[in-house]
Amino acid sequence: MIRRIAMPGSTAGARVWSSAAMFQKAGAADWVRGTGMSRLGRLGSMALQLGRRGDRLPHRTHEDSAGRAVALAPGYDWGWRPLPWVEALGAEARTVANQTNAGEGANLFHDCSDSEITLRQLRSDAPGSADFALQFEVSRFDGSFLSVVLDMPDEGVRSLRHRHVLRLDVSLESDEPVRVFSRINIKFGPNVEQVVQELVFNDGRGVAEFDLAYSQINEKRLEKVWVDLIFEKPGVNRMLVRDLTLTRRPRAEF
Repeated sequence: MIRRIAMPGSTAGARVWSSAAMFQKAGAADWVRGTGMSRLGRLGSMALQLGRRGDRLPHRTHEDSAGRAVALAPGYDWGWRPLPWVEALGAEARTVANQTNAGEGANLFHDCSDSEITLRQLRSDAPGSADFALQFEVSRFDGSFLSVVLDMPDEGVRSLRHRHVLRLDVSLESDEPVRVFSRINIKFGPNVEQVVQELVFNDGRGVAEFDLAYSQINEKRLEKVWVDLIFEKPGVNRMLVRDLTLTRRPRAEF
């Protein structure tokens, strides 16, 4: 069973379709229809303001099982930067078909029947950012979405609990405006819990938070967690994702 939930402050319309196959049946606009976009915008702005406050405080780092370090704001206990932003993929450029692999645990999906999309991994020179960046060059696009699907490492899945809040940080540059959504998918037994948020960008930086206290996950049966970064109708565009991290903190208890 797939259960789709909306974060507090949004309506039931924020419940999203279940998979890339479902995306192909309806545009990205359909799965946020009725949400109350002004509310989503306010939630995104609040998350961004909280992120700025955290930036002014000292940071520490978390190293994953492969020794890759991610900066953590105070109160956070785990962090992850997916492989495409950490290690060279090999090919300088590749054409993006539906279900294109972009490194271990990373895949690209879209619903186009006629498209011309090139993926490039660029060495990043931005201070304090990832070692690499992903650039999407879209010359032709007749679909409704382009998504990057990222599998969370097992170490993060095993220690995930109801009391956790997940935070996604994305640094993005684009030639043309584009709406970007993020979705957390948590599989436990035969069930999948899904939560969607729209990323609101300010100065190229977007933040989304997912409070698992509102979910119904079974902590003892967790199998897999993956993150979708979804570009709605990118059109003819160049989108450079300079950095992407997922971090985690315990929820404040009162």
